[in-house]
Amino acid sequence: MTNITHLRIFLASPGDVSQERQLALKVLDELPYDPAFSEKISVRTVAWDKPGAGTPMLAGMTPQQAIAEGLPKPSECDIVIVILWSRMGTPLPPEYAKPDGRPYLSGTEWEYCDAKQAWDRHKKPVILLYRRTEEVLLNPAKPGFKEKWEQWEKVQAFFEAFRNSDGSISSGVNDYADPAQFEKDLSLHLRSVIHDQFLSSGQETIPDTAVADPPSTVVNRVVNLGDGSVALGNHAVAASNGSIAIGGNVGGNIIKNVYSGTPDPTAELDEKLTHYFDNLANECGRLPLEAIDSKFLDGQEVRLPNIYVPLHALRRTIKQEQPQTSQEEEKRLPVLDALAKERRAVLLGEPGSGKTVLVNYLAGCLAKAAAGGEAIADIPETIKHLLPIRLILREVAAAYFPHSVKAQDGLLWQAVRDDLSKRLRISQIDEVFNRLQTRIRQTGALFFLDGLDEVPESGGRRKALLESVRQLVDNCKNCRFLVTARP
Repeated sequence: MTNITHLRIFLASPGDVSQERQLALKVLDELPYDPAFSEKISVRTVAWDKPGAGTPMLAGMTPQQAIAEGLPKPSECDIVIVILWSRMGTPLPPEYAKPDGRPYLSGTEWEYCDAKQAWDRHKKPVILLYRRTEEVLLNPAKPGFKEKWEQWEKVQAFFEAFRNSDGSISSGVNDYADPAQFEKDLSLHLRSVIHDQFLSSGQETIPDTAVADPPSTVVNRVVNLGDGSVALGNHAVAASNGSIAIGGNVGGNIIKNVYSGTPDPTAELDEKLTHYFDNLANECGRLPLEAIDSKFLDGQEVRLPNIYVPLHALRRTIKQEQPQTSQEEEKRLPVLDALAKERRAVLLGEPGSGKTVLVNYLAGCLAKAAAGGEAIADIPETIKHLLPIRLILREVAAAYFPHSVKAQDGLLWQAVRDDLSKRLRISQIDEVFNRLQTRIRQTGALFFLDGLDEVPESGGRRKALLESVRQLVDNCKNCRFLVTARP
């Protein structure tokens, strides 16, 4: 039976980093579906705004008291994530005081200190502290300036306490520029911490099914499994290439991996890509229904492919009546049929019309097939073999398209490479990425470019991204492209 490591992860922050909190909840929800952690971990997110957390705000109690009563303390968790930017948070009542009598700057500082004191005593929980470095804009002419300034000063005082008298840093801080970088960093850091601190024991764990002090056992037979066979017992012989012979008396368990010949490096890279597409399929197929009904927190899960309803759209084409005139025609048809016929397509729709749902459904189906699963029957044959490459454009723009950046399709490939590294949890990704590009050249890919309208136009960012997409289209003749946007 697989041993499941149950993790409690505490999320602490004031209200000015709400976007980061939502991204953190998303990352934490996805962790158990990571192929590296599948059936190895479960995650309970401890956060007041976690759907279904059930933390009541009782009359007569401060929010911090209600949270402390209803949720595990940071010191009782396995990992504590603390996020700060321009605010320290709401001050606590006088009865909340540090051991030296000084008041806590806020509930967030109390949560950090509770975790830090436990770490100093027991080396648990692991603390991941993040600080947003983006400039804080404070306008003295606007209402609330004084309060915002005081909050900013409290944040500076909090981090200043991390310095020793000689100027060195006493505790680690992870700086990040914006929410998009935070999501990437948190995902990588959590995967590293969980692997190193909670799953790795320094050696492969082999369950011992032998009786204590087993009696000597003489095995007089040959087990021949072809190349790399194993022979056990007195005078046993395994005659195949690359065999291992173990003579004498044998007790307990013997587990040995035997490799015959030189491993195929392409096969190893393809296996990593299988993990990548499996991870993408799991993410795309998951519906976060626990935000609607807490019963879905208890393991009940509904997958998108099981309930997806085909999306229809109006297909607009340009009909040439005369050399100098044209007329726009509209025809209603299933979007999948349109994608089967067109190499390039733009899907326009109002918010909630199903654009991203379609992207997740189709990308998930293609990813499942690319990972070796059975292809969904309703996927058109002309696209069923394509590798799915999904890019969420607001995230791509935030990470790779700063103001006045020069357009180049290499920026989009960098986004693909980093997504590969994130999902596989490996930094040395070049060989795997090169293999992915080779397979794209061989079989083709369907690029999903979701949410063009969410890319800012300021600083020429959307223009640069669009030009980069055009370059990508021109350089990938055997690929198809779907861009989604609001009208």
